[in-house]
Amino acid sequence: MFNAMIIPYCRDGIGIGNARPGFIPEFPTWRHLSFFNKYAARLSYLSSLGVPGITCAVYMPMRDLWAGGQRAKDFEVRFDNLIHALEKLHCPVDLMDDDFLETAELSGGVLSTGTAKYNTIILLKGADIPLKSRQILDTFVKAGGKIIYDDELSRVKPCANITNEKIAVYKRILENGVLYFLYNEGTKDETFNVSFVEEGNLYEIDARRGELFYPKTTNVTLTSGEERIYFITDSQFDAKATSLYTQGELVIKNVEMKKSSELEIGNLYFKKHECDEGFTKGKFGDWCKFYNEGFSGEVIYKAEFDFDTIPEKIEIDLGCVKYSCDITLNDIPLGMLCFTPFTCTAGGKILKKHNTLLVRVANTPANQFVSATFLDEFPPNIIGPYHKIAKQFESESLESGILNSIKIRW
Repeated sequence: MFNAMIIPYCRDGIGIGNARPGFIPEFPTWRHLSFFNKYAARLSYLSSLGVPGITCAVYMPMRDLWAGGQRAKDFEVRFDNLIHALEKLHCPVDLMDDDFLETAELSGGVLSTGTAKYNTIILLKGADIPLKSRQILDTFVKAGGKIIYDDELSRVKPCANITNEKIAVYKRILENGVLYFLYNEGTKDETFNVSFVEEGNLYEIDARRGELFYPKTTNVTLTSGEERIYFITDSQFDAKATSLYTQGELVIKNVEMKKSSELEIGNLYFKKHECDEGFTKGKFGDWCKFYNEGFSGEVIYKAEFDFDTIPEKIEIDLGCVKYSCDITLNDIPLGMLCFTPFTCTAGGKILKKHNTLLVRVANTPANQFVSATFLDEFPPNIIGPYHKIAKQFESESLESGILNSIKIRW
């Protein structure tokens, strides 16, 4: 779910504050927007390839939902329960209505329009379906189509075999294979095994880095908000091996910190101040507790760690970061991160016996917007209708920094 409201033409004035969240160079997360845009572009491209691999459609019982009274309430609950049950069964569906049924083409037990093709229709038992739609559904069944009612969902076939009902799945069918998108919509880490009905070469696509891997399909763990993209094809591609990092783990508990830049929201101006200060002893956790709640900006974390024997490759796990960062190891940039999982890898000549890790973390303008009271003085016709609700959301997003210790795995 993306909610990047605006990138305004202006660089000062009230226009920047009346439709938040927004992005201007003065805001701390501005530098990391490029990483997010590349990720969103890759993900959007992948999800546009081929045609949807959705073969089931749920009939929307509009007459019942508009009936009013207890009948409408009952069907509303039943409809929601049906959709949630199908999600847990890993059966992605589209919604259909009477207009679709009256205009769709029927061929060989498949109802279709455009790229949408359904061989299974799921109905709420007892729904008030118009005569014309019932006649079309009867013809659909006689032609080989399947109708399943909400009290017989054991007949539903999953899109993929996933051993965790909290993982959402979506499928695209390409000319040279199949794409599967798996996503953890929950708030906690989820572990599962996955297998697919299609045969062929199996790859994992990393949309963050634009890289291809030979995947791990057992004991897969997705953090909250993390996705996996699997590609099954008869074609062969060069791919990287998935590293397991089971040989050792180092937990970094001591860290030094210094402010790198600071945002100031004044009376109709937005300024970014570069900070010239040295490192001091710091700690992990919400930096609002030792800077101040109104600090929006960037902080550099410095950590040092040693190896007795230099490993071939390591994974750097920053845990929970609020909200984006870029990472440098031994003066070599490793890249940017702006969503979970906050992990990256390093290997080869970058690694030394004594290593210096720098993580520059940016929080959001929320802290400054909450503390800047002058915006509250403008009437809604000037500041806009979103200011009050934006400020409420921002007050829930003040926590900043690296919240847990850093882990190094190899």
